Amino acid sequence: MSSSQSVFGTTLHTLFTAILIVLAIVCLGFGAMPFENLKALFDVIASDGDVAGFSQALHEQISPRLFGSGTVLSIIGALLLIYRKIT
Repeated sequence: MSSSQSVFGTTLHTLFTAILIVLAIVCLGFGAMPFENLKALFDVIASDGDVAGFSQALHEQISPRLFGSGTVLSIIGALLLIYRKIT
């Protein structure tokens, strides 16, 4: 394997790991937001300025999924960091 392939592989691994960790932080952050704050954020993002379909019940269903996704992504990111440290 040439030196340029090794550098490319290392760079790609580092970039992939960083993206996973950032996505984990975003998922955990959105999962931890209270209903009012998350609805206000979605209202700002929405094209018409109102997200009428986002209810308290939907928030209660989405929050555990966001926590779960963030946890899985952070575990994968940590395993990739450990793998990189070992090799």
